[in-house]
Amino acid sequence: MSWTPKEAFADIARGDKAAEAFMGQFYCWVHKQDDLFDGDKPVAAETSVCFDLALLSAFAKNEFFQKHQDFLLPVLHMSALAWVASEDFRKKSEVLEQITAQVLKSQYQDIFYAVALLRGGFDHAVAMSRKYRMYSFDSKAPTEA
Repeated sequence: MSWTPKEAFADIARGDKAAEAFMGQFYCWVHKQDDLFDGDKPVAAETSVCFDLALLSAFAKNEFFQKHQDFLLPVLHMSALAWVASEDFRKKSEVLEQITAQVLKSQYQDIFYAVALLRGGFDHAVAMSRKYRMYSFDSKAPTEA
């Protein structure tokens, strides 16, 4: 990865500090949840609580989220559904299905491109997707059936 989430979120948000904060909190929480579920990285109790509280605060108080929650919540739901599907596909024996799982688990990024859409329209969202979209593949290769 040749960019950091912090610089990507600043670019996507186009100067909206509340949008940047929302994306940062969401990013940390999503990765923490995945680490807790699949156990590939240990998560300390205080880290888990900190990320949970930061996201709860973002939902309750973040001005950007509050203003755009009717647009953002369905995107959050769709990314959650994709993550659940990724866990289902991950358990299948076909290599292509396991690769599909890797792509599906990265759909949380759609929230970032939804923010880009809100901050700069479709052209900005396309530009940000082209610049920052990447897929986080697990370090272990899929197993052959």
